[in-house]
Amino acid sequence: MHPNPKPILPHPVPAPRPGVSARARFVRCAAWPVATLTLAVALRLAFVAWHGDVPLAGDPVTYDNIAQNLVNGHGYATGLGAADRHPTAMRGPTYVLLVAGVYALVGHRTMGVYLVQIALDTVACWLVYRLGRHVFGRETVAVTAMLLYALDPLFILNTGALLTETFVTTLVLAASLGFLTWTRERRATSLVASSVAIGLLALSKPNLAPLPFVFFLSAPPTIPWGARVRALALQVGVVALLFAPWIARNAVVFHAFVPGVSIGGMTFWGGTGPDHGRTLGGPSDPGTPPHVRTAITGLSEVQRDRWFYGEGVRVIRSAPGRYLRLLAKKCVRLWFNLWFDDPPSRASIALAVANLLAWLAAAVGMRASPADRAASRLLLGLVGFFTVIHVVFFAVVRYALPVYAYLLPFTASGLVAAAGAVRAPLAPAIRTGSR
Repeated sequence: MHPNPKPILPHPVPAPRPGVSARARFVRCAAWPVATLTLAVALRLAFVAWHGDVPLAGDPVTYDNIAQNLVNGHGYATGLGAADRHPTAMRGPTYVLLVAGVYALVGHRTMGVYLVQIALDTVACWLVYRLGRHVFGRETVAVTAMLLYALDPLFILNTGALLTETFVTTLVLAASLGFLTWTRERRATSLVASSVAIGLLALSKPNLAPLPFVFFLSAPPTIPWGARVRALALQVGVVALLFAPWIARNAVVFHAFVPGVSIGGMTFWGGTGPDHGRTLGGPSDPGTPPHVRTAITGLSEVQRDRWFYGEGVRVIRSAPGRYLRLLAKKCVRLWFNLWFDDPPSRASIALAVANLLAWLAAAVGMRASPADRAASRLLLGLVGFFTVIHVVFFAVVRYALPVYAYLLPFTASGLVAAAGAVRAPLAPAIRTGSR
């Protein structure tokens, strides 16, 4: 017998009803998840069919350019013309390779990528259901969480954008579920699957590479210290192994150590408020100080990245108080899409209210129903980790979506508890009136 038995939440199993076969019970239990997944697919297909022909602009253009160059035999490069084309590390490889794989199969059709993202988002919806079952052990909570994900407008919108959000959200959920399964069952396969998911998502979002340390700190104390350290070593080792080819490629191409992407410096600089406290998306923005454009002229991609890191530090030192206020603003921007430099739209206010209600319902859910201890600790760890890594650079609400997806089982538990509290006082009155 293990000296530290693993806490396992009871999964209530309904007693079989007379005359109801096992197959009928299975079909009844599977009906709601299948219906919810069908709804999720239908909503996403409808949005993509309506929105799919919108021309690419901004960040999606860079993913599209690199993918086209890969398919056309020009290597991992940006710029479509011979004069503009050059090797790049501005985007991590995994999502780009996914886009390039779709282009290789169906031609240069972004609709093909959107259909793949719908499939990925359907998997994410299923993972939310699995997390609900794991965290609370209740089918009602799991299905409600699944339905919340299926109906959430932001997750729907992301399937029709050439961006990493759907890809990253799915892998964060997969990594989290794999790790939580390991904390309960101690199966090495679950831990390895979690590690691979972290490595794949970090190769698109290198700032998420430290996730193994968040998992390590979230492991319940009932797991022996040695087992937790070995799990951390395994996850870090798998992530490092997956990163090795990318680092080697960058060393050969740029003759420099580039472990992540070469756009981090610009993002850091833009997030320091270089336009008198206003954040900037890049040097092409109107508020960019003139000396910045002059300084980066003629620099290579790697040199420019390093220069922006130094310039960002200079901006912080020039007005540290202003930067501290900006950090507070970026926390609100990340989690509630408010407190930007311009007044919020009605949609932003509605989103902020919805997010606040989601957190309040999650707090109710954690108090009303016993949750898996490791899962609760992981929620706090993810909130802290995502806050730190994004407010230091650039903060918009779509960067927090993986955490909101993980939050949904907790929110669903609160909604189920609230619905039960409303129904309970009505039951005696209903029974009295039926006499």
